[in-house]
Amino acid sequence: MARVRARLNQFCQEHAASKLAAGGIIVQEPLSPERADELARMLSLPDAKEISAEQMAYRRKVQSDIEAAEPPAEDQAA
Repeated sequence: MARVRARLNQFCQEHAASKLAAGGIIVQEPLSPERADELARMLSLPDAKEISAEQMAYRRKVQSDIEAAEPPAEDQAA
């Protein structure tokens, strides 16, 4: 358990340093098409019998990331 706490503290320090270096703004890189396909395949898997609220929140976040990565459908005039 101490090893997990040490790694968590290390992560928090690294994150704080990167956030400070970026001026307090963390810019998330856009989702690549390959990663979007991978996440879409993951979402298509059947759910377990019981799903926690955290799992559902992650599922909604992934779904919104995939939708943001898809190019908008362009209306074609005939």
